[in-house]
Amino acid sequence: MSPPKQKKNGPFFDLAMAVGVLKKTGELEEKIPKDTVFIGALSLDGSVVKVEGMLPALIAAKKLGFKKVYLPYDPLLSCL
Repeated sequence: MSPPKQKKNGPFFDLAMAVGVLKKTGELEEKIPKDTVFIGALSLDGSVVKVEGMLPALIAAKKLGFKKVYLPYDPLLSCL
């Protein structure tokens, strides 16, 4: 992940890295547009869970020009 000198801590990039690994190994064949971002953590059972700081990440993604964002499912937001 870039920049290589910047320390990464926490699970914030788990989902993005998992998608990258699945693409590289051929398990995920769908094309992912460059204006797409994945935000979330992976639990030990493989489910995708929310991480702290998702709202600032969404704001930053919008400012950077990302058009599509994949986030963990939140049942509390499904009724909105």
